[in-house]
Amino acid sequence: MLKFEAQKSDLRFEATATGELIIIPPTGGSTSERNADLTFQLQAWNRQMYLGKVFDSNGGFELPDGAKRAPDSSWVKLGQEAFLED
Repeated sequence: MLKFEAQKSDLRFEATATGELIIIPPTGGSTSERNADLTFQLQAWNRQMYLGKVFDSNGGFELPDGAKRAPDSSWVKLGQEAFLED
């Protein structure tokens, strides 16, 4: 898989809990714009409330069932950052 990733660097990958590989192609301009706005709005809300941390689509999470996901935008309650991959 690593060799494939190096050759196709414009693609993103996620994995299900059973290890099934999910290939995620790049989005178009309008989708990217909506995702950016969503992340901005989430961050603006969080700066007022400061109840957690906001991440963009580059933030990878390992879920309790073993799945690895990178949502378009995400908010994580303070103290729950352990799900983030380093």
